[in-house]
Amino acid sequence: MKFIKKNNFVRIIILVDDFPEKTVKKVKAMDKWVYYEILDLVHETDQNEEEIPYTEEDITQDIDNEINTDDGDDNKQIEVSEGDSFLGKKIESELQIIYDSGKTIIAFDDLKNLSRTSYNVIFDGYSDSQENGIITSKFSLLETDQYVFELKKTN
Repeated sequence: MKFIKKNNFVRIIILVDDFPEKTVKKVKAMDKWVYYEILDLVHETDQNEEEIPYTEEDITQDIDNEINTDDGDDNKQIEVSEGDSFLGKKIESELQIIYDSGKTIIAFDDLKNLSRTSYNVIFDGYSDSQENGIITSKFSLLETDQYVFELKKTN
């Protein structure tokens, strides 16, 4: 699951085996290196003598190669972003509960009680002049009028 912030609009997409294992290993190596760099910073040490294992360009190139590979799937959505799969799954499960209850038009203040997680994500990126909402692999929660959102199931 990942988040793409574009013009104050947050899109959540679940990724299932979209990237090759070598790309995932590179990202994990980078995460580990950054973790040790942070420990050095916090403890004012210099124990992480390793050089950065990969550059951002290395990983971006791997992802670009995967995106540009023609595997016959024209609907494949892969975008580079940051995110948290736990948060994305939580949002999706909260939206499922709301959808199952039959509620499709939701005032922003009501969203705070129905899905605190979705409310916080939208609130953090809210802009009066641009599109606001969340799209997951199963649902879209998009602003139709000011502070009024419509929940729809996506295919």
